[in-house]
Amino acid sequence: MLHLVVVDLIVETDLGRDPDDFFALCYLVDAGVKLRAVVISPGDRDQIAVAKGLLTELGLDVPVGSARPESERSSAGGVHLRFLDRYRHAARRAADGAGHDVIATVRARHPEVELFICGPMQNIGRHLAGGGARFARATVQGGFLAYAS
Repeated sequence: MLHLVVVDLIVETDLGRDPDDFFALCYLVDAGVKLRAVVISPGDRDQIAVAKGLLTELGLDVPVGSARPESERSSAGGVHLRFLDRYRHAARRAADGAGHDVIATVRARHPEVELFICGPMQNIGRHLAGGGARFARATVQGGFLAYAS
């Protein structure tokens, strides 16, 4: 008999740069994870649009935080922009707040929430540096190490 453990999860990601985080979010939702928030680094408005568009297509209404909630820079591209166009989502959206604030709010509602980190830890870093509660469990996936010369 298969026993599934339902996990409440906050995901920190750099969604919009490469397709891996997009598919990781799809996988997590399909696996039965209760996604409670997505926080994005750096969190430019085109990245927020990708996150909100994906969450809409997955039928989820969860907050999306940003390390730079007012940034007008562009960080998304390729498949992400084609996704937004194909499913008629806005190309730029505003975050629901600063990522560290979104984390704190979700943490207050769901104290057992865990972390899945598949991007730079800007939001969780600010949460912890500001005295935010630590997490009992976190999974860190991926990463990039520049080539040494």
